[in-house]
Amino acid sequence: MKTIKLFSILSLALIFVGIGSLKTHGINNIPGNKLIRYQVTVHFQFSGLKSCNAYLVEIVDQKGGIVAPPQVFDPSRNVYMFYEAGDFKGVRTARVVLDKNVTQYICPANLMCQPDKQFGIFHGGETYLFNLYPTYTRPSE
Repeated sequence: MKTIKLFSILSLALIFVGIGSLKTHGINNIPGNKLIRYQVTVHFQFSGLKSCNAYLVEIVDQKGGIVAPPQVFDPSRNVYMFYEAGDFKGVRTARVVLDKNVTQYICPANLMCQPDKQFGIFHGGETYLFNLYPTYTRPSE
């Protein structure tokens, strides 16, 4: 009976170590993985200006559907990585949008950003670069 308990505990420990290893090394380092990588660089030039609203960096398809989980925009961070399985032919767009899940405020300055759209064939194992240049606009009075 003690032997069975010992093997059960060891098996669970190995499972958790394996899962932890995947989280530590990242899904992209699994051998044979052919994920499409989208690297979005946000060229943020407003070091002193802060927004009172929350924004997300997203990669979407031609219908506006989310391709990979959105990431919270952080003015101190400029590179965001997104991953998608397989090969794909069509449109991918990087954009910065207001986070609809957070209460929005009337701000003295709002972040605006022209999306970066790319057309073509996206291959697994390749990295595709997107560049975003946000600006601040003042609400009309």
